[in-house]
Amino acid sequence: MTKLLGPMFSLDARGKMGGSLVYAIRRGVNYARQMATPSDPKSDPQLQMREVFADGISKWRFAPDLISNLYKTSWNYYAAGTSESGHNRFMRYYLKANYDTATKTKVTPQVIPAPQ
Repeated sequence: MTKLLGPMFSLDARGKMGGSLVYAIRRGVNYARQMATPSDPKSDPQLQMREVFADGISKWRFAPDLISNLYKTSWNYYAAGTSESGHNRFMRYYLKANYDTATKTKVTPQVIPAPQ
């Protein structure tokens, strides 16, 4: 990434230019980078991983019978002092427990991991 002092002859520049450059600010520093077009192959393993991820998110947010506030507090406690939040730590372990990387398939029945 290139650090810019006066992008586009101004004090601030944001957005894309001509479909090839992107100007942005990150942590108060202006920068420019080449515009990247993400690919979305929609392969079966990718779709299954997305399904497991979405399921973990919905369980954390909307399933108080499965994941209580005490359970969330436990995950937050175990994540304290790390660069993760309790939600991020839960999701990491949820994905490990519910997606088999060897066969690239989701695991059934689903497992809700204990706070670690």
